Amino acid sequence: MQNINEEIEADELKMKNLETVIAGIDEEKLLALESFKMLNQRKKELQLEQRQLQMSRNELWRKECDVRHGWKQSYDKLAALEKKLRGAMNWQTQIFESIEMVLDKMKKEGHGTLAFEMASQYRGLLIDQFTCADEVCCAIDAVAGNRLFYSIVDTDKAGSEILKWINREPYNDGFGLPGSFNFYARNRLQRTPSIGPIRGEDAVMPLMTQVNCIPEMTPVVEQIFGRVLLCRNFDDALDAAKTYDRDCVTFEGDAVRRNGVLKGGYRNIAKSGSKIYFEFKKAKQVEQTELAYLKEVESQIRVADHKCNENASELQKIETKLSQTKIGLLEEDLKKHGGELSISRQALERKLAITRKLMMSLEANRANLQMLEDEFQKDFETELGSEERVEVDQLNERIQSAKIKLTNVNATRLKLEGLKNALESRLNDHLLRTKRVLDEKVQEEGDYDLYGAVVDQKAIGYLEEHLQNLECNIKANSAEMLVIEEEVADLSKNVDKSKNEVDSAKSRRLEQQVEVDKRRDAKNKILESIERKEAALRDISAKLIKLGSFTKEDEKQMIDLYAEWNMKELERELTLVEGQLKSFKGVDRSAELNCADAAKKLTEMKKEMLRFKNDHSRCEELIRNVEFAKNKAIECALELVSKRFREMFQTLVPFPGIGYIKWTYDGEENESDSENEGEPQIPDVDRVTGVAVKVSFSSSKNIQDFNSLSGGEKSVVSLALIFAILKMVPAPFYLLDEADMALDASYRSNVAAIVGTFSQKSQFIAITFRPELLEHADNIIGVSFDASTQISRIENMTIEEANNFLSSHGTPSSEASLP
Repeated sequence: MQNINEEIEADELKMKNLETVIAGIDEEKLLALESFKMLNQRKKELQLEQRQLQMSRNELWRKECDVRHGWKQSYDKLAALEKKLRGAMNWQTQIFESIEMVLDKMKKEGHGTLAFEMASQYRGLLIDQFTCADEVCCAIDAVAGNRLFYSIVDTDKAGSEILKWINREPYNDGFGLPGSFNFYARNRLQRTPSIGPIRGEDAVMPLMTQVNCIPEMTPVVEQIFGRVLLCRNFDDALDAAKTYDRDCVTFEGDAVRRNGVLKGGYRNIAKSGSKIYFEFKKAKQVEQTELAYLKEVESQIRVADHKCNENASELQKIETKLSQTKIGLLEEDLKKHGGELSISRQALERKLAITRKLMMSLEANRANLQMLEDEFQKDFETELGSEERVEVDQLNERIQSAKIKLTNVNATRLKLEGLKNALESRLNDHLLRTKRVLDEKVQEEGDYDLYGAVVDQKAIGYLEEHLQNLECNIKANSAEMLVIEEEVADLSKNVDKSKNEVDSAKSRRLEQQVEVDKRRDAKNKILESIERKEAALRDISAKLIKLGSFTKEDEKQMIDLYAEWNMKELERELTLVEGQLKSFKGVDRSAELNCADAAKKLTEMKKEMLRFKNDHSRCEELIRNVEFAKNKAIECALELVSKRFREMFQTLVPFPGIGYIKWTYDGEENESDSENEGEPQIPDVDRVTGVAVKVSFSSSKNIQDFNSLSGGEKSVVSLALIFAILKMVPAPFYLLDEADMALDASYRSNVAAIVGTFSQKSQFIAITFRPELLEHADNIIGVSFDASTQISRIENMTIEEANNFLSSHGTPSSEASLP
């Protein structure tokens, strides 16, 4: 009894500890369930946000594709305009590129110094300070010229500092960047009033009225365009220059200076430097705007990607936390401790029942002992008769048999209790395993939201109630177990037989079920394949319709064409089509747009090429006209020179002397004109390479060329040619250095007479030792040299003094001369 009481106290303590542990597990489970619900809610929110972010990112990707396509077109246009700008004015583009490079370097390396301050005073090029209409660009180019690319600075000191930095820059193994750099210093400009509006003149207007400039740069722009008038045509420009005494320019770029100088020519508005620069500047602004927008879209995409990655990371963390949740472990612990508590309660109840039975038996035994002690005090046997003794013996035998039977009953009871405990333990284990399997299935299907704490509590209560019912049934059925065992023994054979039949039936049913499942799977696979192929066919049809090469009518015709085909034929045809489509995987999806752009560019280039051809034909026609006019002028000049030479030679060499000029072609004399020698010939200007002089001093038959003449004769021929040219195109003055030295007296007299005639229109300075030229001289200056003193002397002379001077100094080889 003492041992039993100690065991009961230990079981009660163990039950209290188990109840405390179960209460803690319940609280922890409730907290875990609350955390699980919060994590699930956050997971749903993140999944929704992730889908929205992905949709937004896909939209941004499409937007980026469109923006990039537009920027690429702008960039290509800018590159074409830059190439055109460099072709039109290469060195001007070098100027502003070099300036920008130097300014960036000054701002980076000279931060906080004088260089940084001077760089901040740079205001850009002159052409960047104003805008104008396209029709005025030719006039702007004609007036400003290279000054359009002069740089503007606030002070002259800033310009000097920038030039220093330019000269320090290394370039082509030397120093100094390419280009000519000029600056307008605003502090040095003296503002001149511009021309005001001209009333009553529609064809004449101040050029400044057509120029839109920055207000603070108006004085600089007025320095160039402020005193120039813009006219509709050249006649209006001529009249305006005379009337207003101002420089004038037409829309075509023809300039009329106030002093009467005309400047102009053909100017193509398409090749105007200012117009190309304005277009380049505008295209660059558009390109920069689109590039900035593209970068903004790319930054938005990066932000969206970052958010998507953060959400994915957080979702991964939540999934990890959900997979590591302790709810399952807590439920297992709860079931384990609940089973232990139930077993402890049952053992305690059994022990209490045994204790009560033992107490009752102890009390009964004590009463019997007391009664027996009272009876033993008497002489029992003496009081009994013979019959009673026999009855006592019988009772003793019955007591012994009852004790034996009681021992057997106790053994049987202990055996049944052990069997009941084993069955209860197996039942608890089976229920725990069934619960664990159900929990795993619920976790696999993700239905934790339906498997909450309330359901768990209900399940626990239901299981406890079921356990109590089972205990009652076990107690109720323990008495019938022996009877049932016999029936079970009889039925076991029938059960085994039925099991065999059932197993065979199950095996047949399983085989049939497997066959049915196989056929169902095959059918589902065929249906899924058909659905996929139909979807692929619809997608392909939609894509072909989008490409423009497959219309609704074509689709209807194809459906009618393949309507009677069976499934295998359709699958075979679809496989062939898919193989053909795979060969087109490398085709660019944007090829259609690129083709349209290329076609548009080709049309524009064809138009431009046609315009270039027209310009080329006009240029060729202009060249032919100029060449014809040039050849005509040369032809007239050569013919007139030949005629004048013949006249001058006859003057110098009277009859029978004769002289004429023949033209040489490719270094050889023209033989076709040999029959008409002495007459002026019409030259073939395209083939003329020089002249050949033919003269005769005695008769027309003794014709000689220039190389076969003597020195005096060559002098005569040369003077005749000079005088012939002089007669055509007079020069302001002529210098003759002893031209009559090798001439005879008659030739000297003729030369002096010709010089005297021509001196009325041109000035002649002649150095001579002969007296013939002195007769026609207006001023005579004598130059003499004294050998003893090594001094030259110059003095004015009269004709008589000059003649005496010549006679006193002797031959022409003496050290004296008369210019």
